[in-house]
Amino acid sequence: MGDRKIMAQIRLRSSESSTLKITWFAPSRSVFAYYHTIFIARDIAAKLDGKEFGRRKMSAKVQEPGRNAFVPGNFTVSLGGFPVSATAEAVKQFCRDHHIDLGDPNYEIAEGRAQLRAYLERYGFRALERFDCPLPNARDLHMRSLVRFVKPEEAAIAAKILQGKQQIFLGSMKTWVSLFHSIKYNVKKLTMMLSRGK
Repeated sequence: MGDRKIMAQIRLRSSESSTLKITWFAPSRSVFAYYHTIFIARDIAAKLDGKEFGRRKMSAKVQEPGRNAFVPGNFTVSLGGFPVSATAEAVKQFCRDHHIDLGDPNYEIAEGRAQLRAYLERYGFRALERFDCPLPNARDLHMRSLVRFVKPEEAAIAAKILQGKQQIFLGSMKTWVSLFHSIKYNVKKLTMMLSRGK
């Protein structure tokens, strides 16, 4: 074809898609780190707040003790956003301390997937043609699911229901939705057109 450029323009109408791509944050856990003095705890919290751990931005906040709680070694920094796969040793190194408690994940993946499907079915979309939700790897920040409905109209309604909404069963994370398009074309016809320079 030489230097000839071939351009193809594909026009899609949103209403024609019956498949949604749903995205939300992968599970995370909180960590509680303990320091000897309130001054150390405040200093560490200030340094760790907003710092990244495995591509995730952490939050760190001192849990201010009550009047009678000034016990050495009992000043707590609460950190949020750690990936579930983070090891205790890596977390200790990040927190600059050897006294930590790992919190539970904010939701379980299997339970979250099941609840998402049940959530859609409660709105009358029981005849889902497809519900794919692969397991994330350790470095993934997001979970993703492809859901195909029987009719494009159902996909449009589901998109409005889910877009930007916090879901308790997903650790109160928001879900983001986009329409997913697949394109079918005649390979033999397209090849003939290109060979003729059309």
